[in-house]
Order: sequence, then C-alpha cells, then structure tokens
Amino acid sequence: MNGLQAIAVLIIRLWAAGAIFGSTVDLALLVGHNLEEIIARRFFSYAAIGSMVWIFLGVTVWFLARRLAKLALPKTPEGNIAISIGATEFVMIGSFLIGGFYLVKYISMFAAKLIRITYQIGSDAPFGPVKIDPQTLQSLIGDLAILAIALVLTFRPREIAEMFAALRVAGLSKVDEK
Repeated sequence: MNGLQAIAVLIIRLWAAGAIFGSTVDLALLVGHNLEEIIARRFFSYAAIGSMVWIFLGVTVWFLARRLAKLALPKTPEGNIAISIGATEFVMIGSFLIGGFYLVKYISMFAAKLIRITYQIGSDAPFGPVKIDPQTLQSLIGDLAILAIALVLTFRPREIAEMFAALRVAGLSKVDEK
C-alpha cells in the first residue's frame, strides 16, 4: 500500500466512523423517544430503518476500506511516478485532505442547525421566553468543535506535521515500513 492509498483508507474509515457513530446516536434517540409506540405497533419508523441501513453501510465500508482504496487508487509501478516526499510533507497533505473533508461535510450541517436555532428564537420571542431544543444546541456545539478541529487540520497542516515529527523522534516507527 502506498501513501496515497493509506490516506484514502484513513478518509474512508473516518467517514465510516462518522456514519456509524451518528446513525447509532440517531437510532438511540429515535428508539428512546418512541419506545412505547414501537412496542405497541411493533414496527420502526422509516428514520430508524434508515439509521440501521447507515450503520450497516458504515460497518461494511470500514472493513472494505483497504480494498476500496486499492480499487480507487491502484498501485503504480515504481518507474512511472517518481515523487519524493518526506514524512513531514506526507502528514501535511493528509492533514489538509482530512480537514478539508470534514469542513465540507460539517459546514452544511452546522449552518442548518444554526438556522433552525435562529428560527426557534425568532418564532418564540413574541410569546415568552426562548426555548431551544437541548439536543439541537448540543449538536450545534459538537459540530462547532468538529469545524474548529477541521479548520486547524486544513489551514495549519505544518503544525500537525511538526507534532508528528516530534512523535517520530520520540520513538514511533516510520510512516511506510511495509
């Protein structure tokens, strides 16, 4: 496996982990809020079935990440491409790609939740105290934290590379030993 394939595996597994974690939380919230209805009617809502499908897809993609990366980025013979990059540049490229991936993924979710909270504040203001759904607020704070980390990964990859270089000097093995 070359370095580009390793980055692809990392991105694929990060997506899969996000899908598994997010869908598991969604499913737990759906089941927790509708437990009496699920027991009475003996069926799940379409949202719960959708969450289970995303969990299944996430687990499947997690285990197939190496194969998917090799299919998407086939290994090239040594003579065709002569790129010489060090571990620092490799980590910088990976940091930028991973940060950019999460920026693209979470910025729309963050904006939608921010609009929803703004709408709730605007619609509740004339009728009394503002009531914001605590789950939406917690999710907004979580998305904000993810966006902050993604911004650091995307726009400060040199600092991340220096951190990994310091760890490598401390005794970690090389990036591509295989």
